[in-house]
Amino acid sequence: MAAFIVPVANTLIWKHEDERASFGSLRELALMVPVLLLAFLAIGSPGWSPVTFLLYPIAIISSAGLVVALSLVNVVLILGMSNRVGRFANWRALFPFWTLMAVFAVVELMALFALKSALMPTVPFV
Repeated sequence: MAAFIVPVANTLIWKHEDERASFGSLRELALMVPVLLLAFLAIGSPGWSPVTFLLYPIAIISSAGLVVALSLVNVVLILGMSNRVGRFANWRALFPFWTLMAVFAVVELMALFALKSALMPTVPFV
């Protein structure tokens, strides 16, 4: 998902567009496969016992990644709707806006959790 949303967000955020690709080649993209495989094996696939001391770091990193991804989606939506495209020159100028979008992302995730918690008792399980 990051390979698609990051270039879109960069185009909408920065005054001076960076033409570099998220991944320079398929080889760079393929380097992520062993990392994903190790994470999958560390969490534990069916029939395997997980490496328990890695569960908390992986959960924290994946949760932070979810907040960052949702924040990027929020940035793209708000910048696109408010016509503030290409107004930021550096990270310092973007920081207050990014912080607000990260707070919105956390609130959205909490609202989804509350909705799920409210609806789960009403869903019949087979």
